[in-house]
Amino acid sequence: MQGSIEGGADALTKATDAADRLETALGDAGRAATGARAAAGAAAATAEPDTEAAVTGWQAVTAALSDYASKARDIGGDIGRSLVSAFQSAENAVGEFV
Repeated sequence: MQGSIEGGADALTKATDAADRLETALGDAGRAATGARAAAGAAAATAEPDTEAAVTGWQAVTAALSDYASKARDIGGDIGRSLVSAFQSAENAVGEFV
């Protein structure tokens, strides 16, 4: 029975690490989108009136991507917490059974 508990602990550690990497990657994507939005704003400031609509469109796209990355990062954290909780509950159930 000890091997099952150790296997569960290993799986829990791997799931937590994966959730952390996902959260980091999504944070990086959000920061990149924010940087792109700032660059688009700077371009809009120097753009001719003809191109202003295109730049405004790109600003909307980068804002949407930044918002999406933020929400996805939150969801990734929630998934990680759910996995941790599920494995801990399973560990506790096995511990009480034994």
